[in-house]
Amino acid sequence: MQTLVKSFLAFAPIAVFAAACGSSGTTDQASGGAASGGAGGSSGDACVLSADVRNMVEETLTELSLTAIDVAKNSSATQYGFGIQIPGAEHSFVGYTTVISTCPNNSVVTSCDSTKGGSSDPFWMSVHDRCVRFRCEAGGNNIALVDTYLTMQPIKSATDKHEFTYDTTHPTGTATFDPNPFLTWRIDLTDLAAIQVDAKLTNVVRILQTDDTFIDFTHTGTAAVSRTDADVSLATLDLEWPSLLEGGDKLTGSVQVDAAGGVNGEVKAGDTIIAGIKDDYQFAWQGACAGSQ
Repeated sequence: MQTLVKSFLAFAPIAVFAAACGSSGTTDQASGGAASGGAGGSSGDACVLSADVRNMVEETLTELSLTAIDVAKNSSATQYGFGIQIPGAEHSFVGYTTVISTCPNNSVVTSCDSTKGGSSDPFWMSVHDRCVRFRCEAGGNNIALVDTYLTMQPIKSATDKHEFTYDTTHPTGTATFDPNPFLTWRIDLTDLAAIQVDAKLTNVVRILQTDDTFIDFTHTGTAAVSRTDADVSLATLDLEWPSLLEGGDKLTGSVQVDAAGGVNGEVKAGDTIIAGIKDDYQFAWQGACAGSQ
């Protein structure tokens, strides 16, 4: 599994809250036949997923689960966590910001890395930007909404949807999000002894590999974390990739982390389990996929 390099940022306190509170190519999908290649794979790979796609599935399930846990751990009456990750590249965006007064209020505050001096990382210096928007859920008693999103510079608005492109390393190619990566964390602070964090994911992303074949890595799902006092009591992540397999089957992945930090989960091709997940996010691929690792 390719480990992402996390960018962990502590944003300055929000004063306003204090006051008011594709290219052309062929699509390379997986085939159920033993002699065919997996998504993005070669004809000699009997697994329904190529090695590169398996790496991205591992990376996405692991990093999104850890990010959700980080958001919950970094959220309290005085600060809100946020985070987002992108597949196939060694970049992600995780952090928190301090707030002086909490929801409900009518404030909407947006902060982007480029307006705070930028980053020394070439990926973020001039081409891409990373932003967060803080607001409150309408009608919610003490529920914060934290929009975490990535843009192509100079765009900063959360409502300006556009294509977001970047070079990938595993597999080698170019990824395109359309629209740009955007994830809203719903942080329920109604009971500070039992904080609830959840998010719904919809990522439309395709990777054009250097051999001019596409991997459609579009995925949707949900993440949820329950925190009891300072400890995470349960974290769950459920994802679905509708376009990686042929024949109408969907690839799904689920991860659960308990209060002791134990990890359990699985990856399924249709109704067939092709990988188990346990311990410290260790993936045990099964059947033809085990022999293709």
